[in-house]
Amino acid sequence: MPDPDTHLSSAKRVSPNAYQAFSRLAARRARHVPSVDTYPPVRGSAAGFPVGHPASVRRHVDLRRDDLQSLLSATPFEAAAACAHALGRGAAYRVHQDTVSRENALRIYLMRGQEIRMSRLDAIGFEEALKELSASPYPHLRVAAISGPYDFVAFLDPDCREVIACLGVGRRRPW
Repeated sequence: MPDPDTHLSSAKRVSPNAYQAFSRLAARRARHVPSVDTYPPVRGSAAGFPVGHPASVRRHVDLRRDDLQSLLSATPFEAAAACAHALGRGAAYRVHQDTVSRENALRIYLMRGQEIRMSRLDAIGFEEALKELSASPYPHLRVAAISGPYDFVAFLDPDCREVIACLGVGRRRPW
């Protein structure tokens, strides 16, 4: 076992008290590793199952273009209808594999809404989407990005079975 008084080189000396304090800290941290049962269960379809960590949920989602288009068409939002139309015309899209927490999405898009108002960009359904996000029962949401005449963002439930909110932002003009 290496000498506790030395640290990587003989030029630097560590006092025995500092070494003992570090050892106690490392042992304390090892005892306080959260278990799967530490976090409360989620409401909804996963009720009763423990959640390992309240961070993003990563799982493979294979959402085809026509499935996303039909989900968007079934919602009453103006931005969702325009987004479904753009998908029907061949707009590029991507459904992210990770989820984002609802609180983070709200915080980010509240700030982006202020930037959009200040830069006077054209936006569809922004205020409505913020209201729907704040009322969403899901703690995590899946994000789909669609590039058409507007840059659309659709917020879906984690299993991609319903559209929670949708918004579109006009592209920046080069001048």
